[in-house]
Amino acid sequence: MASRSSRIVYAALVIGTIAAVTEMVPVFPIQAALGVSPRLVLQSIASGVLGRAAYSGGAATVMLGIAFHLLISVVATLLYVMAAERWALLSAVAYKQSTDWGMFATSLTVHIVGFGLPVALLDRWLAMASARRGADLAPAIS
Repeated sequence: MASRSSRIVYAALVIGTIAAVTEMVPVFPIQAALGVSPRLVLQSIASGVLGRAAYSGGAATVMLGIAFHLLISVVATLLYVMAAERWALLSAVAYKQSTDWGMFATSLTVHIVGFGLPVALLDRWLAMASARRGADLAPAIS
């Protein structure tokens, strides 16, 4: 039992770390083209916990952003690996995956634009709507 658990944790650590790094490979150049430094990208991750203070925290909040990015990636990977261990249908793909890079790029773009972007935009919209409702419901300060 311990060896199975160890394998799952090891897989989550290794795969999660690789995924965290490979995710940032395109993020940093894209953000740089938009005028956003890697430091600011990483501090924005830390701002999820620290708020605006993350942007004035210097190297410490950059490192915290890296740690949070890795933690999120490893935990997400751990959840996937644990689910895949229990439910074989998650990993029993019945077709041969294409090795064509053009097809991969198209599929990735479709997932980003067709899934990731709507999720992000709707999340932002709901958060703003909730904040507006909260402001409307807040007692007037004299």
